Amino acid sequence: MDLDYFKVKIIADILWYISGFLAWYLSYKYYFKKHLVSIPFRNLEEKLFYYLWILAWAMFFAWFVSTLDWYLLKWFPDGIVLSKTVAWAIAGWVISSEIIKKIYNHDFNRGVLFVPSLTIWIIVGRVGAFLIWLRDNTHGLETTLPWWYDYGDGILRHPSQIYEIIVLLTILIIFIIWIKYKKDWWITNWFFIFTLLYFTYRFLVWFVMPYSHFWFGMNTIQVVSVGMIIYSVYKLMKYNYGK
Repeated sequence: MDLDYFKVKIIADILWYISGFLAWYLSYKYYFKKHLVSIPFRNLEEKLFYYLWILAWAMFFAWFVSTLDWYLLKWFPDGIVLSKTVAWAIAGWVISSEIIKKIYNHDFNRGVLFVPSLTIWIIVGRVGAFLIWLRDNTHGLETTLPWWYDYGDGILRHPSQIYEIIVLLTILIIFIIWIKYKKDWWITNWFFIFTLLYFTYRFLVWFVMPYSHFWFGMNTIQVVSVGMIIYSVYKLMKYNYGK
């Protein structure tokens, strides 16, 4: 690993965690707390266990499951390399959240609390991935489209990190504008709208990224994306139509 790559990677990861925490803190302090949006915990012990449980499973899926996935599918030609994938992190978060709600017999839906921070978190991560160029393996395939980008090797590729930044900024702007209207509806539904839009994008963008497709013409992230899309539609139907 060269020194410049290492420096950019470390700085990007530090900014990644700091920006996510700041976005969560500021959005909660200046909006959600003001509008009395919170998770209805019964006591402090339940609150601490919930957050530790969610964090542990999100990190486990982001790092361990992602690394194992990439290794088993032989996406590391030089052997196993520690990897993290936000799609796996969100999937782990959702699965663990549904489990703990069953444990505590809760039916609350407050994923909206984390949408601003999650969006900023991913955007900062994609900026870091773009600055690392080809080393992060998040670039697109070769293209002749007029918005190609040369990552330094003379090949014109899809700037897939830029695609994701644009999609997430659009989602965030829509959220900021529309949460003023029908506030209760957006607080209930926005997390599922976010996961629906984001994982639809993730499903589509992997067709223009340089990875093999093993499962019915899809790779593992696309399979996860399909699962998250189905989950999101189910939840939107449940909370809006009682189905």
